[in-house]
Amino acid sequence: MLRYLFNTCLVAVIAVVLDVFVSMLTGYAMLHRFRFRKTLSVMFYVGLFIPANAFMVPYYIMITKAGLYDKIAGLGMVYAAINLPFSIMIIRGFLETLPKQVMESGRIDGATTNQLLWKIVFPMSKPGIVTVCIFIIINSWNELFFANLLTQSAKSQTITVAIKSFLSAFEANYGYAFAAMMISILPTIIVYVFLTNKIIGGMTAGAVKE
Repeated sequence: MLRYLFNTCLVAVIAVVLDVFVSMLTGYAMLHRFRFRKTLSVMFYVGLFIPANAFMVPYYIMITKAGLYDKIAGLGMVYAAINLPFSIMIIRGFLETLPKQVMESGRIDGATTNQLLWKIVFPMSKPGIVTVCIFIIINSWNELFFANLLTQSAKSQTITVAIKSFLSAFEANYGYAFAAMMISILPTIIVYVFLTNKIIGGMTAGAVKE
């Protein structure tokens, strides 16, 4: 179980890091006007309504051809792709609420685009980033379909696959299965209980504009 828990945590961390990095770059870019900006916005929002299972075959083919089948990195990249539209929506909505005067002051003081993003915008976006991180962790922690599809051995399987292995067609070890369920459920409940305010604050950011 410790091995499965470690795998689950590592997969969630990979997904969080990739999503936050890409979402920050995308959200910051969307604050500016450029060609096809509205088209990209529509694509991101459409991605929210497409079920992840619809990409089962493409994900499997890409991960296999990339040599990432049965590897934690491959599963983490898939989770990052699944959660990316939601992450972009949340972080972009939060960035739009930031005072433009602060960014304009940074430009006047000679800050470059990279400095403006990572030294001014990024620190001010922590509530939105925390919200995204919590949702990605919860989704990655509880996901079974792709974890079962893209992993095969204990070295890369997550906690949900471990629970499934206790309940097979020919044998059902309910004692181990329920114990594993409790172990897997407790961390997400604890995270949600203690960070509920941050989740609500990040979700509602950008809903009202002055």
